Amino acid sequence: MQLSFVLACFTLISAVAAAPAARPPCDVKGCVNALAPTVASCATAVGFAGANVAADVTCVTNAVNIGVNMPPACNLCAQHFGIPEKAKAAKAKVKAEGTKVKADVKKAAGGVKKSVTHKRAVAAVPYGQEYRRAPAARPPCDVKGCVNALAPTVALCATAAGFAGANVAADVTCVTSSVNIGVNMPPACNLCAQHFGIPEKAKAAKAKVKAEGTKVKADVKKAAGGVKKSVTHKRAVAAVPYGQEYRRAPAARPPCDVKGCVNALAPTVASCATAVGFAGANVAADVTCVTNAVNIGVNMPPACNLCAQHFGIPEKAKAAKAKVKAEGTKVKADVKKAAGGVKKSVTHKR
Repeated sequence: MQLSFVLACFTLISAVAAAPAARPPCDVKGCVNALAPTVASCATAVGFAGANVAADVTCVTNAVNIGVNMPPACNLCAQHFGIPEKAKAAKAKVKAEGTKVKADVKKAAGGVKKSVTHKRAVAAVPYGQEYRRAPAARPPCDVKGCVNALAPTVALCATAAGFAGANVAADVTCVTSSVNIGVNMPPACNLCAQHFGIPEKAKAAKAKVKAEGTKVKADVKKAAGGVKKSVTHKRAVAAVPYGQEYRRAPAARPPCDVKGCVNALAPTVASCATAVGFAGANVAADVTCVTNAVNIGVNMPPACNLCAQHFGIPEKAKAAKAKVKAEGTKVKADVKKAAGGVKKSVTHKR
């Protein structure tokens, strides 16, 4: 009996000695806390780290998908949640969808290039960069750097800055707005318009805006007393800012500097002070600013050259001035009449 007990103890000790060295498990709480400053979903999961498994898995999965350098606390966490296989499958799915979208964009632009459907295995390149047999290395779109660089200029980019690189919809909206309003794109935004397939959208939007601007211009001219032939002239001409009359050989003139104009009027006109933060991005606020400046007779600064014409304000201002003058004459006549008699000078028609 004693011999059997000794043998059993010996067997147990041998098994423990032969067992592999213990490895530290995934430190879920430490991993989520370490990723919180970089990954938005991890920042949300911090308060429940280790208790909400779904939130922990989402945090670590997003970190793997966007290529974050995993901190030491996250060792074994990807394996712990079985993420490598999911990430591999997701990456393959995204690559396939990206190739399809690229083909659709090229087709819509006027023809599908053979490089899109080429079946020989090639190294993956960021979406939007055309495949060549021996491509020179080019940096991909730096989404985070691009959004942060545009934030001081474009309001929608300022909103997206906190989630840059994690919220694709906000990133696309930021870059699209920047292209549409003609911002000088910073170096960090190289290839970003192509990356999100914006050039085609921008081209279509620009054509739509131009068509609407031409229609509005024609309506304004018609309301002012007649449609000029230059509005309906069908010969192709270079696009000029709305409000500038077409001539056969126009001299180059600087367009309306909306942002500079609003900033210059801000100390004098209250509505311009309100519009400063969105100058150039909020058209309604810009129009209100310049209209009020014209109506109250402010001396327009150089930056506002052509801005009244740009927004079609001269006709509005002329009508408003005529109305005010007529009302003033009527009030003057009423005052004179109430004072004891209507002087001939009031009704003099010359």
